[in-house]
Amino acid sequence: MQFPIRATANIDESSARGIYYYEDERDGVEVCWCFASPEEAEADTFRRPKKKPPKQQPR
Repeated sequence: MQFPIRATANIDESSARGIYYYEDERDGVEVCWCFASPEEAEADTFRRPKKKPPKQQPR
C-alpha cells in the first residue's frame, strides 16, 4: 500500500490536527488524510491515539 497511514480530523486539541492509525488498526475510521509514513503524519501535526487502538478483525 502506497499510503498505509490513515488520519482522522476534528479532535478537540490545539496541539494536533488529528489522530493517525496504521492500516491494520481501527476499521471504520473516517479517513480524511493518508500518509506514506508515521513521520510524515507527525510532521503535519497528527498524533497517535492515547489508547492502543484495536486490530482490525479478519474478513
